[in-house]
Amino acid sequence: MYGLIGLNLILIFNIVIRPYFAKNIALEKIIDVISLLGAFQGILLTILLLSRKNNHLANRLLAAFVLLVVLDCIEPITARHAGHPIVSAWILVWGGLTFLHGPLLYLYTTKLTNPDPSVKWTDSRHAIPCVSYLALITVASFFQLSAATEIIASVILHEIFFIVLLSYSLASLYQLKIFESLSSNDRPDIKMINLQWLKTLIRTTLLLYITSFIIAQLSIFGSPTNLNLPNLIIQFLIIVVVYSISYKSISQPEIFSETSPESGLDSLDSKEKYKTSRLSQENSLRIKNEIQVFLETKKPYLDPTLSLEKLSDLLNISKYHISQVINTAFKMNFYDLINTYRIQEFQRLLNEPDNHHLTIMGIAQKSGFNSKTTFNLLFKKFVGQTPSAYLRERKKSMTEIR
Repeated sequence: MYGLIGLNLILIFNIVIRPYFAKNIALEKIIDVISLLGAFQGILLTILLLSRKNNHLANRLLAAFVLLVVLDCIEPITARHAGHPIVSAWILVWGGLTFLHGPLLYLYTTKLTNPDPSVKWTDSRHAIPCVSYLALITVASFFQLSAATEIIASVILHEIFFIVLLSYSLASLYQLKIFESLSSNDRPDIKMINLQWLKTLIRTTLLLYITSFIIAQLSIFGSPTNLNLPNLIIQFLIIVVVYSISYKSISQPEIFSETSPESGLDSLDSKEKYKTSRLSQENSLRIKNEIQVFLETKKPYLDPTLSLEKLSDLLNISKYHISQVINTAFKMNFYDLINTYRIQEFQRLLNEPDNHHLTIMGIAQKSGFNSKTTFNLLFKKFVGQTPSAYLRERKKSMTEIR
């Protein structure tokens, strides 16, 4: 793959850059070649992402995003054949698909950084901008619009498109900020996962959106300036996006893989993992009982920095045996077990009159949490609703009982 990337770079130099300066080839030809090279690289990257065995959902979302980038690459070529009925219809469809840029990158970011990266029916709401655009264009096709109306409609659609992309880009960056907060407070095991590349990707695409928006506005209002050079810049930015993802997917494949809750110690595929373990069933039950009694009586989970190593030292039991027992006997990983006890402690403390003056976060801190973001995420994961909603429902129930 490295050789392929190097070959493509050589092709860009020999076929595009050198002839341009030597023979002054038209910019349109340069844009075409760059577009095709970017599309080719994007297709290869899509295949690479779909072949990943781990973290299937996130990788498929990123693959869908890359396919949209491939369509972006060939857009300058298809645009010059807009007179053909099929091409014209495709351009309208492609206009709707571009509304998926932001949602796909946002969903990829959330599924990559979420402790429960599953598909939810609420995810479908992110397709609303795309579906709305296609519905609007379909209805508009039945009416004869004046040139002035078309210009106004085009301006409005571009404005909405830019707002949607900007909103999703900012939301993606915010999601990464949440992930970093989670990493540095309650999940020290995932500090090694560096998602700075994803920040750079989002910022690059945001720059691409802004540049495209400006050029689109100039084109709509009939700018006297030749827009070939700006279009060339856009195509180069698209190539940068495709090649950057390609490089990261090769040089750091672990960022596209499922993150392990305890650096590989707590994989729930326990049957295969522990088939060579010498821990007997009798000792496993004994350790399970020790862990359970210790957690319920000593409450070590109230320490926000509790780790598998610390629990191992406190119990004087091998951390590998503790990990195995938690996986096989408790049917969960270390952090889920500890956070389950913390959530239960939070619910218990809510009932104590001495804590009624405390805020939700104040009680959460007494339960072992030191991050509001982490607490909210985990509470919703285990309880099924936000802490605020849970508290409102609880107060309502107490009022009805009275």
